[in-house]
Amino acid sequence: MGQELVGAKFKTWMIHGLFFAFFLSLALVNFLNFRLPALDQGIANQALYSFAHLNNAVCSLLIGQPDAPYLSLHLSLWVPILSPFYYLFGFYTLFLFQAGMIVFAGYYLYKIARFYGLSDWVSCLLLLQFYTCWAWIGAFADGYHENCVAACFVPFLFWSFLQTNKLGICMAWLGMVICKENMAIWLFFLIPVLSIAAKQYKKLLVLTLVLMAASALYFYLTTQILMPALDPSHRFQQLNRYSHLGASLSEIVAQIVAHPLHMLELFFKSHVQPDELENMKWELWMVLLFSGLWTIYANSIFSLAFLPLLAQKLWNKEVVFWGINHHYNVEFAPLLALLLILYIHKLKTELQKKIAVSAFFAATVLVSLFVLFERKSIWYDQEKDNYLLPAHYKSRIATADFETIKQAIPSTAALCTNSSLVPHFCDRTQIYLFPNCKNAAFLLLLNSTQDTYPISTDMYLHHKFNFATKDSLGYKVIASNESFTLFQKK
Repeated sequence: MGQELVGAKFKTWMIHGLFFAFFLSLALVNFLNFRLPALDQGIANQALYSFAHLNNAVCSLLIGQPDAPYLSLHLSLWVPILSPFYYLFGFYTLFLFQAGMIVFAGYYLYKIARFYGLSDWVSCLLLLQFYTCWAWIGAFADGYHENCVAACFVPFLFWSFLQTNKLGICMAWLGMVICKENMAIWLFFLIPVLSIAAKQYKKLLVLTLVLMAASALYFYLTTQILMPALDPSHRFQQLNRYSHLGASLSEIVAQIVAHPLHMLELFFKSHVQPDELENMKWELWMVLLFSGLWTIYANSIFSLAFLPLLAQKLWNKEVVFWGINHHYNVEFAPLLALLLILYIHKLKTELQKKIAVSAFFAATVLVSLFVLFERKSIWYDQEKDNYLLPAHYKSRIATADFETIKQAIPSTAALCTNSSLVPHFCDRTQIYLFPNCKNAAFLLLLNSTQDTYPISTDMYLHHKFNFATKDSLGYKVIASNESFTLFQKK
């Protein structure tokens, strides 16, 4: 018996360790191969460096907006909390923390499966299903994001409800709410859902109501008072994504209440008609269903946990949120995993449980492979996301070229550069996203057109030509190689 227990623990920790390395590599490979963007990895790196040096973290990478304090963009407190570790791990700090957090989630997910009496074999396969979910892959391949961290707290939160661990519940709530201000909306629904699903709502009724009220109050205070006070425009900028519903939070809520059928329609259709891109909404629904969402009929209370996530994404006017792009769907992964545990444990025989978990695991793997190989999206970059392709491990930019040109740029100089290069230059107080040069003393540009965001390829080449030929712009070429051209202000 003791040997079996030790063997089971060894096996599960082997799985945890393997996927820690896998998810860490997804972020690191893309970082080292210059694929992570200024928005959001550059913003996170800039803030990490500023907080580590006890400076006011101001984001200078915004497009068409003045510089703004980092905490006015999202009230994301994990970056300042983690900033002391910059002196140990540098810009790898956030990647290490995020990879560690998914193991933290997997650890408690396995414990939950065992709590419900599922065998070690079934529990391990559920753990593998959780780790191979398509939502994690796209999120980690896109670098560090706070909603990934928030999603990783969900299994611990549910475990704490199962154990009636009030301190654990409060710690999980706090860990999630400080990730982003919009996590408070999710927590307002998630807290009662997990309390009811754990069958502890009577014992923990007061705590549940207190945390629901605290979530609502936190969202109001951060979005209506604190973040506008920090922002130069004195507005909560994230509401711009829902401006088609109203000009203020109260107007948006009034629109939702007054037009429920229209809001239901927006789960499936674009707010602009006709719009062929609304197929991305259907793509998300299909992927969710094949990943196990259909089992929600057995635990219908979970629909309340999915609702705010779906609303925030599918009611958004920015199309990139609609589909299965980047990190925008990572919160679904732990909810789907919990749904499957609750569904499988109700099956009568061990054989039924093994067949069911095998089918769910196979379906998740197939969906993840489909997402990697067959997805058609203007935002999808196979080299960045598809870890099964050899091209994923190769950089289009020669590392030797980068290191050579980097030595020609003083470490304290203000620099403007391409989006994919920004995360590598955040160890300075002034870094800008081209073509927003501001007071940049140096301008480092890629010779290729693989990364011209936020402008078109033609506009990028036009700007680059002008900087090289027009004295009126005040820059001159001081170094170049096959990959880069470096300009210095005259």
